[in-house]
Amino acid sequence: MTLNGFLQTYHADCVSTLGAALWRPRDGSIDRAGIHTVDLHFVMLLTRGWMTVRMDNRDVTLTANCYVDTAGCHDCTVITEASPDVDGYMLVTTEKFLSHVFKSRMPFLPECFEYVLRCPVSLFDGRTAAIVAEAFASLERSIYDCANVHNDELVATKTAVLFYEISNCLFRRVGQGACGTASSRKNRLFVRFMSLLKLNARLQHNVGFYASEMCITPQYLNRIVGEVSGRTASDTINMAVTGEIKALLANVDMPLKDVVRRTAFNDQAVFTKFFKRQTGMTPMQYRKCGLEGQTLGQRV
Repeated sequence: MTLNGFLQTYHADCVSTLGAALWRPRDGSIDRAGIHTVDLHFVMLLTRGWMTVRMDNRDVTLTANCYVDTAGCHDCTVITEASPDVDGYMLVTTEKFLSHVFKSRMPFLPECFEYVLRCPVSLFDGRTAAIVAEAFASLERSIYDCANVHNDELVATKTAVLFYEISNCLFRRVGQGACGTASSRKNRLFVRFMSLLKLNARLQHNVGFYASEMCITPQYLNRIVGEVSGRTASDTINMAVTGEIKALLANVDMPLKDVVRRTAFNDQAVFTKFFKRQTGMTPMQYRKCGLEGQTLGQRV
């Protein structure tokens, strides 16, 4: 399904010229559309009623305050049915749109992205859901206000605000899940590590660098990360580095050798081997998938 096909199937009219759509699943639009597979990346918050979707060949019933993110392997979702009173927000995006909004990096910290891959559906508490719903609503108002001379800038900014709010909500959820297994000091050190990683992952790939910045030993850093997240510090760094590479590969005009240089790999063969080990694809294969995603946005 192309983005244009999604718009026609679900009669969505809240569309940005940048190549994204914000759809409200309500007023019987799901029943009228029938059962379809949505193989585009989307984030969704249900605010009322219920909806049934099929993800990874498993039926999931979504209720009010359920948040869904189809990143990674969950990007083929079948919407099967919904209650008559269903309502919510779904932002459907393309690689072109996301690379325009987030020119350097996505706001999701590695542990949040891993959480989304494991748990594409989350149930937010009422206050959290209200914050995310307001961010969706603000973005919706700006997309509709196409006469605004700053429309593209507002849409990009409010999309970033939405994703930052979601990232914060997910980070709190991940952190709360860790509090029972590690001391408060270790949790503070873990948060410090993740903050350093967000700032330095593009150029610094070694555990030793982060341990030195935190004035602790690499062994102690590994123990902290393991107790809080269940992963090694090295694995966490590799996830962050992979995210940085993906962000650069989304810029199809950037030569591969420049991607290698900007992510501090000295050898293109080592770079390719690293990326394939992390993603199962070579950098060029991943970029080809991104080009296909950009084509979707150009059809809108």
